[in-house]
Amino acid sequence: MRFCFMNGRSFQASAKISMFRCCTAGMMGNGASAGVGAAITSSSDDDLRVALQKIPAHERGKLLVAAADEKHTPCAWLCSNGLATEYLRCEFIKKMLRRKGKFDNKDSKMDLAAFLAKYGDVLKTLKVLHLNDSLYHRSSESIRESIKTRYMYHWHTELANTMGFDPKNITTIQILEKPWLFNRPGDEGMYDAQAPNIPHEVAEEEEYYAKLKQTQEAYDLLKEDPPKPVPALPSGKSCADELAEISTKLDEKYASALKAWCDKTFHEADVIAGQGGEVVMLNMAYGCCPLFATKLVEAVRQNHVMYISLSASTMVCCKSMEMTGEIQPGWTEAFSVDKKFLPTDGLMFNRKDLNGSGIECNVLGTLPLFESPMAMRPHYNESWEAEVLKKNLLAEQEYEKETGKLIDDSLVSGSTEGCVQALKLLNIIAEHGAEQDRPVFICMRNDRAIECKYMGQEIWRVV
Repeated sequence: MRFCFMNGRSFQASAKISMFRCCTAGMMGNGASAGVGAAITSSSDDDLRVALQKIPAHERGKLLVAAADEKHTPCAWLCSNGLATEYLRCEFIKKMLRRKGKFDNKDSKMDLAAFLAKYGDVLKTLKVLHLNDSLYHRSSESIRESIKTRYMYHWHTELANTMGFDPKNITTIQILEKPWLFNRPGDEGMYDAQAPNIPHEVAEEEEYYAKLKQTQEAYDLLKEDPPKPVPALPSGKSCADELAEISTKLDEKYASALKAWCDKTFHEADVIAGQGGEVVMLNMAYGCCPLFATKLVEAVRQNHVMYISLSASTMVCCKSMEMTGEIQPGWTEAFSVDKKFLPTDGLMFNRKDLNGSGIECNVLGTLPLFESPMAMRPHYNESWEAEVLKKNLLAEQEYEKETGKLIDDSLVSGSTEGCVQALKLLNIIAEHGAEQDRPVFICMRNDRAIECKYMGQEIWRVV
């Protein structure tokens, strides 16, 4: 079982029971509620554990979410097209304010303008790390033009333009530029200037960027119309594997610099925002920087920082990204990183993930923030329903066969209709997550967001 964390400590079943006892009792008011609270407080851990297990998984999740302390509960939001509605923007602002301990619950029903007026000074202090590698292989000129006309799809401009964040507190990076190691001038719209001033050999940097250039050349060939084949490299390896080889070698050699940069950056940031764009290329980026990815997963699970994503950045943090329509012929061959570069320490991947008995390695998400066996497909289209139902029936059959527990068929049939039913199904199957091979497929409509809280188990809900 993979550990989930809260405040840097293992947050296992006994901690979950203790939190439920304290928080639920604290939620109870006077009269009958006070009696219920007293009963919960006086019950043994074993009694409460048995009682909780008798509650259906999706209903148990509601209790845990209700009992959660927002400030101290690890959390991630997954979006399709970002925070594209006033409702989502207001909910996100409330989430961030609560995590800072700065929100008055009496203001819950205020509109966006009122939030900005009352809490503007607090919002200006929030710090954001914007991860932009999904756009690395696109031209800088096209990205700058997109920012002008479609700013809402770029986190650094969306948060500043519509939610009152101070641009000075938003740092945009591309991990392929290794901001913990290389001094770089920055590229407007792509990544900010970086100067870690870490002594290293010039030849190492030159070799790294030569391998990175190979991935750009392969990308450009596959983006042509019609796509052109990617020539074989003399080594017989893919361009992704050649890049992963030198990238991991550098990160291991300069591990102290990477660790220091991650510790400082992740502890200072309030939220890490993953950009949408090229999902296959983003998956390659995290696969080539597994030490960075591990530190990011640790930081989110230990509640040092919240994670929010849109589109491509949503898909790569799931167990599987096999439903993306962007995996065309030639792409996995060029850009899937060999499983030998992916860590098997149990935090990100277990041996079953990588030994061929689980999800196919070439569609594994390389930033696996979650233990829950799921695949996410943003930008919902009704044409996907038949395939989603087929795959979720297989997930149900595996779960029932291996656990001996039955799932209500209406949850599976309803999983094609939207996030709510699919997440109820996921909350059940997630209890078998470490052993589950077949993921639950979540089709996410635009203008929606999904939240995961780490509370001993992962609890999913639609925002």
